[in-house]
Amino acid sequence: MNALKLDITKSGVTITPDMEKAALEANALLYSGKGAGNDFLGWVHLPSSISAADIEAIEAEAAKLRAKADVVICIGIGGSYLGAKAVLEAMSDPFRLLHKAPQGPTVLFAGQNISEDYTYELLDAVRDHSIAAIVISKSGTTTEPAIAFRLIKAEIERRYGKREAAERIVAVTDKARGALKTLATKEGYPTFVIPDDVGGRFSVLTPVGLLPLAVAGVNIAELVRMPVDALIDFFAGLELDEHDAKTAARILVEIRNRLQYLADVGLGYLTLDRLSSTLSGGESQRINLSTSLGSNLTGSLYILDEPSIGLHPRDTNRLIKVLRQLRDLGNTVIVVEHEEEVIRAADYIVDIGPKAGYNGGEVVFSGTYDQLLQCKRSLTADYLTGRRRIEIPASERAWRNSILIRGARENNLRNIDVRIPLGVMCCITGVSGSGKSSLVKGILYPALRRRLFDTGLKPGDFDALEGDVAMLRSVEMIDQNPIGKSTRSNPVTYIKAYDEIRKLFADQPYARHTGLTPAHFSFNVAGGRCEECQGEGVIKVSMQFMADVELVCESCGGKRFKDEVLEVKYRGKSIYDVLEMTVDDAIAFFGEESGDATCRRIVERLQPLQDVGLGYIKLGQSSSTLSGGESQRVKLASFLTKDDAQGGVMFIFDEPTTGLHFHDISKLLAAFDALIERGHTVVIVEHNMDVIKCADWVIDLGPEAGDRGGELVYEGTPRGLESCAASHTGEFLRLRTKL
Repeated sequence: MNALKLDITKSGVTITPDMEKAALEANALLYSGKGAGNDFLGWVHLPSSISAADIEAIEAEAAKLRAKADVVICIGIGGSYLGAKAVLEAMSDPFRLLHKAPQGPTVLFAGQNISEDYTYELLDAVRDHSIAAIVISKSGTTTEPAIAFRLIKAEIERRYGKREAAERIVAVTDKARGALKTLATKEGYPTFVIPDDVGGRFSVLTPVGLLPLAVAGVNIAELVRMPVDALIDFFAGLELDEHDAKTAARILVEIRNRLQYLADVGLGYLTLDRLSSTLSGGESQRINLSTSLGSNLTGSLYILDEPSIGLHPRDTNRLIKVLRQLRDLGNTVIVVEHEEEVIRAADYIVDIGPKAGYNGGEVVFSGTYDQLLQCKRSLTADYLTGRRRIEIPASERAWRNSILIRGARENNLRNIDVRIPLGVMCCITGVSGSGKSSLVKGILYPALRRRLFDTGLKPGDFDALEGDVAMLRSVEMIDQNPIGKSTRSNPVTYIKAYDEIRKLFADQPYARHTGLTPAHFSFNVAGGRCEECQGEGVIKVSMQFMADVELVCESCGGKRFKDEVLEVKYRGKSIYDVLEMTVDDAIAFFGEESGDATCRRIVERLQPLQDVGLGYIKLGQSSSTLSGGESQRVKLASFLTKDDAQGGVMFIFDEPTTGLHFHDISKLLAAFDALIERGHTVVIVEHNMDVIKCADWVIDLGPEAGDRGGELVYEGTPRGLESCAASHTGEFLRLRTKL
């Protein structure tokens, strides 16, 4: 079915770039919830804002009504019942009452008109059937439903008495006021609340609509918890009569298209009630991408930063298809990406380098993919052509000890037993949504924290943690969260190298003469820092409703310290000059004084940053400017600097190759090897085939995502995974190792 599009060519209205910009800004304002009328935006976050407790309460009350009545009369007007009526008729037989043996109660609707004949005929039609009622009204005084409710309430009380009527009437009304709320409290009717900020047919996803649907036998939990792939199948097989099909044609096209966009970007496993706070950065970005496709905008510029984050190679081609769809609509798509397949699919490639940091910043190449392969200066071309490669280890490390997770059942995991060897590099693989995070973040990490430290979050559902847990003295989750929230936080302080640098400057003759201590060379405490800017080097000027403006501090000129502190020099360099050095420069600078014990300690603490591929960052660079991958590698370097870092720690990494070039991955693998040589265990959740092929042990989950995943597909060496026919990871691993 072709998508319906609005043709405005004959309207006399031209959509200008300014109009498109205004529309996008309005959409952003809508989702921010900060504009005028924001107290009526509850529908924006449906259905994920409906809690499990709400659903349980609705289902419990629905079960009671189903047990008592053959017919449940839903009384409302407008959106209060139309949404539920439409969904109910689409998902069930609206004429079940006419069957000789109807299954479950029939839901009928009243209150939508003021005709006394309608209500009389309704009550006459159900005279031989047991009845109950759901009345939906915020105030209880709207004329049409108020009249219908009085008549139906009177009939229920006549048949069953007031006490039993209180068990057969449910009110959906205001939380604290209104005539119906007052009556419900007085008579003892079970009550559900109409949200203040949701109206119209969106209310079908609140108790307004969910209660009638549950009474009719629709599983509302499934309605809001259904994954995208299942919804696609549901709407593809939805059969409507001629009238309903015509009425719903446009909205069904939109529903089907938007669901397909989500599936096309590899998110078919997500459920509709998935909280946005639980989504990864890559998942959030791909949802935004699918939203852009649904808008059908043309003439726009889309800039995407690593859209393949968290995406299994199996789904990369689907992402590429979506990017091409955006292009073919008449848009320009710029993608910052390291994924090989995305690079190959590009129409035009710009390669920046040749290396990182101060050794980069040049346009090494610009042109087509075939032209890129001929470029001798490009590291990217070197890896794409095979001139450079990440070699497969000659053999896997042997291991004797392990831990065993028994009966893992968190989220979609299907009661699996998983063995994780100690003292080696173990990769957890599988397609996106297969259960990797549930296993590692939901069970393994919190379970070990509870066992080792008797603290941390409650682990997910599993039976037991067995094996050689006693051989571990700690477990560390190395994620991509920022290493510091303060703008004064930087990598050199995080790895404790700055302590030695401050000590070195405090030992200089001028510093001792003027009474300067190591504390004076810190911009985190008062004393030596510039107090005008509090050691930040800039002054922030609030612009109210616009972005804040940063101005270079006039007092220190952006150098962050007082003049007397800057007068202290080591080999002609002030503390500001040293902080402006890159890690590579600093190692070379302090390495020249190998006879000085303090300089040796500085080099020793800086060396791990270079080892993990961060030699290009400045010592004083604000942590807030680091990417997630850079922050993760700084954390890794901090462990490599620890003097007591000998053995017994399990390091868990979640997608550590995010944002990394092929060249950087080889450095990262060397850092992993360094940890293992010290007796540690490295567990990695990863999709990158270069990392997987270098692992000692692989645990592959799947075979698919969501409810079709959660199984242990393979457990063993990477070479064995290549021959596993059931594994999508194995298929792509074979291709990688044959290159």
